[in-house]
Amino acid sequence: MQQGERLERAGKIRRGTTCFDRALELNPRDALSWSNKGIAFGALGRSEDEIACYDQALTLDSGFAKAWFNRGVALQQSGRMNEAIDCYAHAVRSDPSYVKAWHREGVALGLLGRHTEALECLDHATVLDPYAERAWLDKGTALLHLQRLREALRCFEEAERLGHPQGASAVQFCQEKLGGGAKAQNPQTR
Repeated sequence: MQQGERLERAGKIRRGTTCFDRALELNPRDALSWSNKGIAFGALGRSEDEIACYDQALTLDSGFAKAWFNRGVALQQSGRMNEAIDCYAHAVRSDPSYVKAWHREGVALGLLGRHTEALECLDHATVLDPYAERAWLDKGTALLHLQRLREALRCFEEAERLGHPQGASAVQFCQEKLGGGAKAQNPQTR
């Protein structure tokens, strides 16, 4: 399995999947190998095979937070947003400190217009990792959708302070909206 991971990182993904196959022949109950094989399939653009590998990993270890997260990412990329949200929720139930899962769940909820729920997830992400610049930006966007402009501005300012490349434009947009500026345009669509 270690050789498969090394080959996968080196960009030799097809050879990496072969190594994972060998590892799984030796130990078909290795959830980590199934998950890693899923990552390799994802890199090859084989999303259905990728998801099937995560499913196998989760059959073996239903509390495997990273497999839940990766399955959620694959589903989200396939446009299956509600299923992705369920996977992110499983990931944070398995590991409540999983910042990326809280963040991705918040983003997916926001994409579905469920901004109050998105904000709850993004709150968790920014509390767990106060340096997560993208989470601050996305939290500001959720607040913006909820018409909580002053709070949104504080989040955008934090994203800017942390160095997010869209932070300054988000701050400017929010300031213009607060001041009634006519040229305010959503920073996420610029």
